[in-house]
Amino acid sequence: MAADLPVLGAFTASKEQQNSFHDGPNDEESLTMMVRGDVLRDCDDATLTEAFSAIAPVKSVRVVRDRGFGFVDFNSLEDSARVLEIAKTEHVYIMDEPVFVSYSRSTKK
Repeated sequence: MAADLPVLGAFTASKEQQNSFHDGPNDEESLTMMVRGDVLRDCDDATLTEAFSAIAPVKSVRVVRDRGFGFVDFNSLEDSARVLEIAKTEHVYIMDEPVFVSYSRSTKK
């Protein structure tokens, strides 16, 4: 790992990656979590749903395999906050690999 990159959870993030994440529920966007990790290149929607349904009810998911990330929508802010808290303290694993979880930031203007 490069010394100038901060460690976020189990992963090192570049400045560009850091700018794509934020940590606080402050609006409806917080119902959506962004999940990043190399394992997502081999993951499908059903696998992502199964992994997060063990923590909280999942409304919908979308995996972007070629980019190595996905989105998980929850029904409530409480559910998404619970997932983030678990991800920060215990890590979330998909197919035995840790993934980085954060609130998704909308690109809508």
